[in-house]
Amino acid sequence: MRNSPHEQARSESEREADGAASVRGYRTPALALLSDLVLLWSSEAFQRSVFESATGVADPLPMNFLYRLAVRGPLKPSQLAAELATGRSNISKVTARLEDSGLIARTSDPDDRRGVLVALTPDGQAVAQRLFDAGDRMVADIVADWGPERMADFTTLLSGFVTRARDYSERLSRSAADPPPAPPGLRSPAQPERTP
Repeated sequence: MRNSPHEQARSESEREADGAASVRGYRTPALALLSDLVLLWSSEAFQRSVFESATGVADPLPMNFLYRLAVRGPLKPSQLAAELATGRSNISKVTARLEDSGLIARTSDPDDRRGVLVALTPDGQAVAQRLFDAGDRMVADIVADWGPERMADFTTLLSGFVTRARDYSERLSRSAADPPPAPPGLRSPAQPERTP
């Protein structure tokens, strides 16, 4: 008895996932695959390629800067520095560069009279939209042979997974008040050594 193409594709995916899981040390094939995807999409080489194909700019920092503002709305420079894992001096330089280019503007923070927010201008929104369009084209290319039913199934599963991952993240951050002892050499200076 022959399997349907959908079942055959699922079997191939499961075999690939099993191989990825054993190589990476994860016991969960889905986690190994997600890890591969996050590492790929967050790699500087991948981001440079996507950003350059979408905007002609290969430098990931300003493009990630614009992307964050498009997704999150106006942010404080300190929030951008934290989210982009870079120093405030880098954020100041990129802010000046993007402001000079007319892609962002500084506005006063309505919640803090002395505070400043960075927001996209209409030109900045247009550049950010080019990033979104490039992402849409990328996914369309990756799943070109899937068909509407498979894509709908994937989207439903992924949506549920993301919702549960966010819930887990919230629970994890609430329980972070009492973490286990850190391995020697990895303790932060603010984390005292705990004895059992």
